[in-house]
Amino acid sequence: MSFIFSCKKKNITDFIPYLKECVKLAKRNGKKAFISESTDLGLLVSLKSTVELSTYLIDDIGFDYVMTARFNQDTIEQFFANIRSAMGPNNHPNAKSYAQIHRLQSIYSLVQPPKGSNVSGVENLKSLMSVDDLIAQAEKDRKASINEVLGEIVEMGNFLNCHSNYCERSSLS
Repeated sequence: MSFIFSCKKKNITDFIPYLKECVKLAKRNGKKAFISESTDLGLLVSLKSTVELSTYLIDDIGFDYVMTARFNQDTIEQFFANIRSAMGPNNHPNAKSYAQIHRLQSIYSLVQPPKGSNVSGVENLKSLMSVDDLIAQAEKDRKASINEVLGEIVEMGNFLNCHSNYCERSSLS
């Protein structure tokens, strides 16, 4: 363990009892604590997990240094903030509206051109999907389905029990 890390670890571990004592004193004197109980608990969990994870990475795994600033949930929080902001005044989306917004944002990230590129968003969208391609694929799938049903009809040799989308096997065959 490096000297710098052991000093920083000591600072964090020394701060934890100090924080607990401050909260206790505020409660004992009948004053409102300077932080809420949930914030206090979250801070304690964050401090302890930072020390434990850093110790594990440096001592057990052999990292030379750990960038603790990267230990955060900002990207997750930003993701859900984007979902909520896309909902407009409704910041409590249900599962269906969440799925719709998530799909729209996923497509937007594919269409949005990278910074400094010479391709426009419209060109990206056209390269990803065109209506003609979708129609052609749907037609190809429909024809394959029809050919499969017709093949079953011909194989069974029973044209009387055939329906529009499927064939029933006759008990006579």
